[in-house]
Amino acid sequence: MPVLVTLRNLSIGFAIMILLPTIAYVGTRVAVKEVAYPEQTYPAKSSKQLFPIHKPASEYDAELAAYKASQSNFQKAYFYTSGIIGLLALILGAFVIPIPFLSFGFIMGGTFCLIGSYFMYWDILNNIIKLISLIFALILLIIGGIRLSQEKPAISKK
Repeated sequence: MPVLVTLRNLSIGFAIMILLPTIAYVGTRVAVKEVAYPEQTYPAKSSKQLFPIHKPASEYDAELAAYKASQSNFQKAYFYTSGIIGLLALILGAFVIPIPFLSFGFIMGGTFCLIGSYFMYWDILNNIIKLISLIFALILLIIGGIRLSQEKPAISKK
């Protein structure tokens, strides 16, 4: 029976771990308008085509610049949204939630949120901000790990 309880607890923890980064991503997509990638079309090679499609290079370049700006805004918004959700989840999992499987789910979900936020915005982020935020996350995990390791396990009655 304890194995089934452990598996149930792990499955709930893994579900939380998957849901937190997904919520951060979808929430950012809802809040920040994302522009579709502009298509560059060329004139048809056959002159028999009734409606040749051609977009001038200047119009395409303007659409591409708008797309890149929109993509950058989305990445920045996702970085901050996912980063805040990740840090809050880590704090909740390590310091607030006493139930082990919920704590596990929030710690892992927060970790994946932070990883996702860094992957999305890593190349654009300032090196000092990278270093400070990584050190902060490491300190938070160390303190949380020490706190969790000092908890006394519940004694089960048979």
